[in-house]
Amino acid sequence: MTQASSSALFFTYKGGEFQPADVTRYFGGKVRRPDDVVEAILAEGYEPMTRREVDAGEVTFSLWEGPGHQCVVRITSQGVAPHIVYLDGLLNWLQFQGSVLSPAIQLARLVHGDA
Repeated sequence: MTQASSSALFFTYKGGEFQPADVTRYFGGKVRRPDDVVEAILAEGYEPMTRREVDAGEVTFSLWEGPGHQCVVRITSQGVAPHIVYLDGLLNWLQFQGSVLSPAIQLARLVHGDA
């Protein structure tokens, strides 16, 4: 399978739920397309939260943290458009980490024999 050439999709994550969102309403209106989020946040001083991407089997997570515990997660997988998720605040990050990221990594370790 090859990486899809479609544009990235943009979501927010709040209260334990993903919601499709208009990227132009975030990042001070400086981002016009979801494909431009990573470049824009790096220019704004967001720092990578890991030294490398977090591989959870078929899904890879790239994470950045900005001011005020604002986080951006890029989720990539073969054959689908990248998903960009905006997390505003520490509580949303903790919910995402506990509900999505940690279980995905644990499941990948189990399936791939690294558990």
